[in-house]
Amino acid sequence: MLRFWQRRKDDPRAGPPSPEGADEGAARAAELEKATFKPGMQIAGKFTLQRLIAAGSMGTVFEAWDMFVERRVAIKLMHPNYDRDPGMIARFRREAQTTAAIQHPNVVTIHEVGQRRDGTFYMVQELLEGESLREYLAPRGRLTEHEAMTIMVPIMGALIAAHRRGIVHRDIKPENIVLTDSTSGEIVPKLIDFGLARVNTLDPKRKLTLSGVVMGTPEYMAPEQAKGDPGIDARADVWSVGAVLFELLSGRRPFDGPTHQAVLIKIVTEAPPILSTLVDDIPAAFLEVVQGALVQAREGRYPSMQAFRDSSSSPTRTSRTAWCSRRHEARRTRARRRTSRATRWRRRTRPAARTCWSSTRRISSSTRTR
Repeated sequence: MLRFWQRRKDDPRAGPPSPEGADEGAARAAELEKATFKPGMQIAGKFTLQRLIAAGSMGTVFEAWDMFVERRVAIKLMHPNYDRDPGMIARFRREAQTTAAIQHPNVVTIHEVGQRRDGTFYMVQELLEGESLREYLAPRGRLTEHEAMTIMVPIMGALIAAHRRGIVHRDIKPENIVLTDSTSGEIVPKLIDFGLARVNTLDPKRKLTLSGVVMGTPEYMAPEQAKGDPGIDARADVWSVGAVLFELLSGRRPFDGPTHQAVLIKIVTEAPPILSTLVDDIPAAFLEVVQGALVQAREGRYPSMQAFRDSSSSPTRTSRTAWCSRRHEARRTRARRRTSRATRWRRRTRPAARTCWSSTRRISSSTRTR
């Protein structure tokens, strides 16, 4: 539970802290020791830290109690050693801004962003109680088509909303999809961690990613992202969603290797495995749709997440339509049979009724004559 916040030590975002002079080292070490976050501490005078959820290279995540609103929240605290790094501060604020701007039910909700007196930033968001898609997949190995699409279609909807605002996530993976429970007991998938998100803007001052810099999780990177292409667009997320679906349906990643470098080389130089050769219990038409998201050249992929979602749901709609047609035809056949039986009954009984009526009429007429 709640381990989805944890980040690997080799997170590509985790750069070295800003260089400082040797004379400053001891003083900074003392400051960091005093600034260590512990349960019971208060943040901004209203958030009481309760328990540690995870600690990563960029920050620490705690479960906290909001004393003003009286609710449980998750609070992400930037490490104090980044309080003088303009790049890290800008990235932390950008994560909060992009996440809050999407406003989608399948994206984690940001409640507040602030700055402490020591200069470090914090971000307060809804506390997601559930398990990551990685934890959900581990004991099962692979999922059915229905299970996979129940989870991924809402995530596609969240990404469609993000792309309409010019936001590309760039780090879609099972660890960043959290399966929470609604009040009615249904699973609600939530997309988290927009720390690597790219905002397509014409203002060069707002761009935080340099050309040639590779950022993301290698196993789910699109080829152009693995090359460090600065022109990343929504089609990179299409590839990543396709890679996640590939793993959910087959139980293995499309590209894997002993090192991150080996994975990146495979993604750039090799075509992905054919999904239909690994899975034989899922309709081939649906597998071809997923395969279409993993085309190496982005021009050959779906042009948008909307197109990918529509194509992935088409086989389901087609089978549903065929089922409804067969059911409707069966009803019409039964109705025709009932009509035929009724017609045959009327044909058998109607002549006798006419004869009886005619006989009665003749009897009545003879009686009046007499």
